[in-house]
Amino acid sequence: MKKDVVLVSYALHNDRPLLSGLMVDNGLALLASVLLREGFSPRIFDYNSVSTIEQIAREGKEDFLKRTADELIGYVREHGVTTVGVKLYANGFADSVFLAAAVREACPNVRVFGGGPQVGWFGARVLDYAREKYGSDVFDAVVSGEGDRAIVQMAQGESVERISGAYFRGEGGVIQKNRSLEVALDSSPYPVYSQEIYAGVWEKIQIPVVEDSRNCDWRKCAFCIHPRIGGKFRERSAESVLKEVLHNAAEYGMRTFRLGGPDPTPDFVNGLARALPDGFRFSAFGRADGQGYDVDMLAQKLIGGLFVGFETADEQMLLRLNKTANPGEYVRGAGGIFEEFRAKGLATVCSLIVPGPGETDESMQRTLDFVCAAGPDFVPVLPLCPMPGTPSRKWGEAEGVQYAADFERQLLEYELDLHKPKSEWARPPWALRVNGVFAENPFLVSAEFAGRLRERGFESCSDEVVLMAEAFYGGLSKEQDARRQSVLQFHQYAQSVIRKGDGAAIRAMIDVINKNV
Repeated sequence: MKKDVVLVSYALHNDRPLLSGLMVDNGLALLASVLLREGFSPRIFDYNSVSTIEQIAREGKEDFLKRTADELIGYVREHGVTTVGVKLYANGFADSVFLAAAVREACPNVRVFGGGPQVGWFGARVLDYAREKYGSDVFDAVVSGEGDRAIVQMAQGESVERISGAYFRGEGGVIQKNRSLEVALDSSPYPVYSQEIYAGVWEKIQIPVVEDSRNCDWRKCAFCIHPRIGGKFRERSAESVLKEVLHNAAEYGMRTFRLGGPDPTPDFVNGLARALPDGFRFSAFGRADGQGYDVDMLAQKLIGGLFVGFETADEQMLLRLNKTANPGEYVRGAGGIFEEFRAKGLATVCSLIVPGPGETDESMQRTLDFVCAAGPDFVPVLPLCPMPGTPSRKWGEAEGVQYAADFERQLLEYELDLHKPKSEWARPPWALRVNGVFAENPFLVSAEFAGRLRERGFESCSDEVVLMAEAFYGGLSKEQDARRQSVLQFHQYAQSVIRKGDGAAIRAMIDVINKNV
């Protein structure tokens, strides 16, 4: 019998997870299925849960964190676990490293690995942070890119020098990086959501992400990390996606899902909608310049509408961000999509990057005018963040970006409390030039712009919130104002009960959502 492997996720915003964190985690569920296929016994500990909210409300986060470490250590010892993998997010990063360090200290013969978004962004800096914080290496290695192959290599006890995508300390303490090996998506096993493997899955929102692709076929946006961590663009066949959807329904009763790819084509979205049996629904990312959505078909199969990463209506900013080679056509096409979906009573979410570097009152006004004319349902707004590994990270003051000393280390430790308004977010370690001067806190510019949108009826709700609201109410109105009001009421209620730590109310809310999906 092969050994147990523990997979851990802890992505709390200060003392509670985000609403979206209450959904099942397809990433860990996929790694668990890969391990199962190879004969291992995986166990998922997902602390983004109602139980976590309840326990922190009772005993405080510090005591909860210590008890969580004890729980993991006890399980590792009792089950003879040889490998522990910790998923590292921006929020909860320091606490996740604390948990990894606690396991490392108590169980020195167990191999501990890190993965997830934070490693994709910061790579070797994660190893350095953990060593500086705890005085010695916490992780045997951290893995960037695709974990499907790497997790098996970890569990098999392969040397870190052979693990796909691993950062590790080589001879003389110098950090080295292995090439990340890609996998064939159509041959991947289906994520596993059984209680025996995924502890506490029953109290999660049962809306999984189903992968349709990795990376995107544009791969040129100046702000995007996908080209660094996602390898070359690959799509699953529609047949493979459909088989996973039907499997999830048969095994777990999941008939609602989210497509995970960042920009599926209209043809793919239309084809999947046509192939889905009655009673199945999904949400998806949309292409701002995508044409040919079959809105009549999608009106029957979409839930939560379409999420479009539009970014800006200023043509010079679009070129600077390398979002498109044809900004005029891009803006006209996006406007048509929002109008077409609105006319059919379908929700849309239009995300913006405001401010970008070199933003002006005039460029922001152009974006504001576009939103008012196009009329999407919701408009989340964030400033450009020059993430490590993206083209924008190479920009300096001449391009409108200014960095704090040791920018990447500060950014590694920077956490946003998304339960609070942007105006209360801490000053980040970068500044953007707006109207010719550097705005030291770009989030304040975003907050001011979001306020102008709000005055015109455009609130800043995410696509996950729209999806959950539609599931909670069993549908949303075809009339836009009524639809917006329902989503806002749901969001305010959900935030309120999470903030209060009202476990009974949160469980009741999740039960309603799960009954409707």
